[in-house]
Amino acid sequence: MLLARINTNERAFYFLRRATYLKHELETPMAITWQLNPPLPGNLYANFATAVT
Repeated sequence: MLLARINTNERAFYFLRRATYLKHELETPMAITWQLNPPLPGNLYANFATAVT
C-alpha cells in the first residue's frame, strides 16, 4: 500500500493504490521505483506528476 502527500506542509495522506516494488537505486537519498496496481486516475496523477518519472 502506497500513501503520499502532495507537500510536507499537509497532514493528510492520499492512498495511491497497492504497489509492487520494482527496484531501488542509490542509498542516500534512495530512489525507489514502484508499480501501482491499478495506475493512478488522471486527477491524482496530475497532483503527483512531479514525483512520477
